[in-house]
Amino acid sequence: MNLEDFESKYRDAIDEILNQLQTLTLVVARAETKISEIGNSVQKLSLTVEEFITVNRSQEIQPKQTEVSEIKPKQAEVSESDWPILHESPDSEH
Repeated sequence: MNLEDFESKYRDAIDEILNQLQTLTLVVARAETKISEIGNSVQKLSLTVEEFITVNRSQEIQPKQTEVSEIKPKQAEVSESDWPILHESPDSEH
């Protein structure tokens, strides 16, 4: 093998290695994007599940809707003494 053949094979090998490195860089970039998307999906799912659990726990603590509708508010008892009453009208005489 002469010097020119050696140099040609060397350049071809370097080109192939650089192409593989570039391909690998693109694959890694796609993998990073996919990992980020999966992380976001897991985070959204986790928040949804936690919200679901919180809502269900609060519903277990609160009385059922039918029980709430059966509860009637107590009527307030108001007497005349609770209201400001003008004992005299403006046209009444003393």
